[in-house]
Amino acid sequence: MTGIPFTLAERQALLAEYYPAYQDWQALDYRLSVAGNTLPADLVQKLDVLDSTLMDLRQRYSDGLPFLPVSRCPFTNQVVYHSLDPFGIDGLWWNYEAPVRPVENLPLTVHSITGALHINGEVTSVPSLCVPGPGVPYVLPEILSHDGVTAVLSSLPIGNHTGYVILYFTGSSGAGIPRADNWGMDHWELPGTGGSQEWGEGIHGVGQADFDLAPWIEKKKLLWIPPNDSMFSLHAGTTGCPYTGLDGSRVLQRVRAGAVELDEMEE
Repeated sequence: MTGIPFTLAERQALLAEYYPAYQDWQALDYRLSVAGNTLPADLVQKLDVLDSTLMDLRQRYSDGLPFLPVSRCPFTNQVVYHSLDPFGIDGLWWNYEAPVRPVENLPLTVHSITGALHINGEVTSVPSLCVPGPGVPYVLPEILSHDGVTAVLSSLPIGNHTGYVILYFTGSSGAGIPRADNWGMDHWELPGTGGSQEWGEGIHGVGQADFDLAPWIEKKKLLWIPPNDSMFSLHAGTTGCPYTGLDGSRVLQRVRAGAVELDEMEE
């Protein structure tokens, strides 16, 4: 592990090696699953080699992910950094069912991490499923309506697309307040007290999502950071807010094999 984030070219070369190896692994795994009780030793050996290759590539990818500033805590004023693949949603960071991400070092005031993605143009075809959220930012009243919870909305480019990051912060323990699944994942995973990692199944659908942000902003329950603001300054109030009234999908987007499917977000 070098601690140096990969370049776009390095990332592309890594993925160009990973996905063919993964598809070979899938095909070989299927052949062995239907081979019966007698497994051909040569195929088992090939599968073991592919397992090792894929494990190494996943580790190299995880090691190369940058940690980027994505938000600022309204309680401590601390800028929050999070791992992210900003080059595109074809990266392993965006694999919904098996994301490849390093351990995050987040403030304990972070309660939930959600997001949305405005897809601009075509998406790269990869075999894994990506669920980047709807096409415009939203809030979850089931979380934000609790006393002591404040959300912060920011944005950043993800390849040719625009990502919206919505972090929920709490100045208390957050006990009893439901969590949302982490952005792009099928579960939530956050640092706990004593340095442990905690995880679980959270609110993974956004059927109860509220896309009308203005009332939450006016109540100062939702703060926002302007796009391209290197200082990550927190703003309150709807005046000048670039995140209200946006055009885009208000249903869940599922991306696989170069196609985007829309889900009514009932899950």
